[in-house]
Amino acid sequence: MAISKSVTRLNLIENGVYKFIRHPIYTGLILSFFGFAIISDSGYRILITAVLFLLFYFKTIYEEKRLIEKFPSYLEYKSRSGRFFPWS
Repeated sequence: MAISKSVTRLNLIENGVYKFIRHPIYTGLILSFFGFAIISDSGYRILITAVLFLLFYFKTIYEEKRLIEKFPSYLEYKSRSGRFFPWS
């Protein structure tokens, strides 16, 4: 039996790691895949990492459009934080 809770109030998290990076989980996955590709000395795995990066990049574009609709303050947050890295 699945139990469903309706969320009545959502908050935009802007502290912790989210202060610097908007998508830290994607960043962690990209860095993990890249590190594994380097350690295993595999050009094929580096290529897979690049494809993963592109997938996440385009996925975040879609997600951020939805977040702007839900949180008007997201545009300002977006201007002071990086997508995957603090400098991006």
